[in-house]
Amino acid sequence: MALTELEKNIAVLKEGATMSERLRSVRWLLEHAGVDGIKQLLEVKKDESDSELAHVIDKFLAEKDILIDLGPHLVDDWFESMVRTIEGFEEVCDLVGYRFVAFAMIAGINMKAVNHNPEFPADSTVEFSIGGDTAVNEMSIEEFRKTLVLSILSPDADTPAALSAPPSREEITRLLGVRYFLLAPLYALKLKRLFALDASQGFQGYVVEVEKDGKINEWTIPVFRENLRKLVSREEIKEKEPVGRFTQESIALAEKALESGNPTNALEHLRDWILFVRNYRITGGIAQLLHEPDAHFERGLLLTGRAYRLLKRNRISEDILRFSIQLLPTARKKPVFLYELALIMVSEGRFGEAIGPLRKAQRLGIPRSLVFPHLGRAFLECDRAVAAFLVLGELNREGLLDDDSRRWYEDARRRLGDIVDVIAEIPSPEPDDTDSSPVH
Repeated sequence: MALTELEKNIAVLKEGATMSERLRSVRWLLEHAGVDGIKQLLEVKKDESDSELAHVIDKFLAEKDILIDLGPHLVDDWFESMVRTIEGFEEVCDLVGYRFVAFAMIAGINMKAVNHNPEFPADSTVEFSIGGDTAVNEMSIEEFRKTLVLSILSPDADTPAALSAPPSREEITRLLGVRYFLLAPLYALKLKRLFALDASQGFQGYVVEVEKDGKINEWTIPVFRENLRKLVSREEIKEKEPVGRFTQESIALAEKALESGNPTNALEHLRDWILFVRNYRITGGIAQLLHEPDAHFERGLLLTGRAYRLLKRNRISEDILRFSIQLLPTARKKPVFLYELALIMVSEGRFGEAIGPLRKAQRLGIPRSLVFPHLGRAFLECDRAVAAFLVLGELNREGLLDDDSRRWYEDARRRLGDIVDVIAEIPSPEPDDTDSSPVH
């Protein structure tokens, strides 16, 4: 049986013909094969994602307004920026639940107050109003969370609207669904591109390219929405009571979550430590700490601070690390607390403040290979080129400079000019407390 023109051109694409022949088939499929041709092109592109052909296909699809880059339209940090910048917002997120606070904002629910019960967290309540209504309602934490989940999972009543060329953010947001557009970053789903295949098929005529954990998925809009709904439906609604045991199992699960790059999940296993810090602050008591803290207790505080740091929730991370150093001044993990604290300072450009904790951490046992790159950069940013050259020079002699550290080392050398040979003979300064900022 003779092949149709569609089959012939698909065969040319898949059977390794010359580039010019494959490009002719791309053009034919776009011009004559309609939706079926576009789907075939997407399949070929998926198999050759890094090839010249894939880039050419993208170009052709974009020229015909079939491929829409979602990058300029994203608001991935919409919630994180609020957590980082609004005073007291982190505490509300910890009490009610990070994602549940985001759900409230998406659903148009205005939280007024959280009445926290430190002894029985499940009895805590939330006061809120809905939309522009001035009436204030009050629910338990669990009831409030359940209400939010039901609101987010309510049926969709929208219909797809045609997109302009090029489409606006508002049009794309409406097409994907406002709630889903805002939910995606809460679950580390990065929207990459949108393919407008056939508007006559409604939502089924659009394919969303979504990246999750480094893997690219292509979902129709209904599948995209349903996958997000499944994630929302799995949220833990019931408030967990603190067990006060600070178990080794919780530590192991938190460490595993951090190793897999999931600090949010790690915090779920560190609930006892989070509640301990919160309750200590509220009551001033340490009823849960009836004896000398063991390694699990120290480790849990450290992992809690680290998880918040990795989430870029620096304010609460620094607060927990400083609290831990104050509560456990002789802790075995003290040098690591100091090192984590310094990493926050460096990430925020507080280089002068970072010098003290870094030097203390190194003096107390953190390897130079970890401390000196940050210390050298901090010295350099504080215009202390001699100190930067000396500490980075030690790493250089030991072959431990990474690309960034080597750049800072060369910058320090350049700043010192002709005296660099003399300075190179000076031993690196021993860590001391003279440059230390107080750690409370």
